[in-house]
This record gives sequence, C-alpha cells and structure tokens, in this order.
Amino acid sequence: MLSVPYYSQLIGGTMRQSFTIAAAYLILLIVPSLAEAGQFIVRLDSSAATEPLSGRLLLLLSTDDSDEPRFQIEWKVTKTMQIFGIDVSGLAPGESISFPVDTFGHPVNRLGDLPAGQYRVQVVLHRYETFHRADGYVVELPSSWAAGKKWNREPGNVYSEPLEINFDPADKSPYALTLDQVIAPIEPLSDTKYIRHTKIKSTLLSKFWGRDMFL
Repeated sequence: MLSVPYYSQLIGGTMRQSFTIAAAYLILLIVPSLAEAGQFIVRLDSSAATEPLSGRLLLLLSTDDSDEPRFQIEWKVTKTMQIFGIDVSGLAPGESISFPVDTFGHPVNRLGDLPAGQYRVQVVLHRYETFHRADGYVVELPSSWAAGKKWNREPGNVYSEPLEINFDPADKSPYALTLDQVIAPIEPLSDTKYIRHTKIKSTLLSKFWGRDMFL
C-alpha cells in the first residue's frame, strides 16, 4: 500500500516555498550532466500555454493500454503503473526539460532503474500558483480549479498524448514528449428544486492568501 504522505510527496501535493522549487530548478541548470542523462525530454507547446508555468511535472508509464496512464495512478501499487516527478519553475512555452536518471519515483525508486519493456508514456504538469501571504511568505503550491485537487483531472493542468515506446535502458536515444493538451474547465453544478449552490467570499482567507478565496 502506498501511504498518503508518500504519494503526496511524489505528486507534489504538499506545500513548497517558492525558493525551494527555484533551487531544485537551478540544480538542473548548474549540473547539465544530470539533465542531459535523462531519456525523456518534455517540451511545453505554445498551444497549451502563453506564459511560463511552474508546478510538478509527472512522468507516467503503464503496461496497460486500456486507458491513459494518468488515469491509472492510484495509491495501491499495481503491476501496470509507474510514476516519476520533478519540480519545474518558470517553464516557458517552447522550452524543454528532461528527467534526470536519478528522478524519484514509485514503485521503481529511480528512473535509471526502470526495466526494459513496452510502455505507454504520458506527462502531466500539475500547475502551481504563487501566493503572497499576509505572513510575509511567498509560496508556490497546487490550487484547485473545481476538480477537488485531482491532479489528473484538474482544469488548466497540461498534459501530453500517450506515446507507445519500447524502452531500452541501454539505448540513450531520447523520447520526446510534448505538453500540448489542456484539461478543460468543469461546468459548474446547476441548481435544482431542492439544491442551491452558494459561493461566499471569505474576508479572512482572502487577506491571508493574498487573493480572493471563496467557500
């Protein structure tokens, strides 16, 4: 069983201060040997974003072709799924980033140890927002755009179409993935004879988070 804290650490569900994300990104820039060693290169397409994006970039692999890999990642360990994650900060449209061989994952702990085989591969960028809080901290963390913090269905998150690959660790040729799809907005629920949906602005939460917050 994959514990909730472990799962949250992998997909980026916990809060991260912006300087932590920036530091992780700078490590990739300062140590190009790690970045160049990754076999999976991801490009953010201009059709999916008009400005730089930050967030948790998830590399998803599956041996099950019944559905997209992003819909097969669960807390329970299965024989079909594999996930790796890295933080990105300010990834601009047209820019690319690669997954280092030591990228943390589950159930295989390290990308460099991924076994050879046939996989369906997909990437999802779980977007972060920047909050200038009233206590003086500036933090980047995932927000909810109506999907209840479900990263694989959250409107505004960007992802790639699944790619069929024959993965061979000995082959250093890169696999190119393009973030060119955007998860569409979710239509708000309609009122009925017996149910009415009400949205209320919270003055205290809005002041603390530095932007309008609603209940």
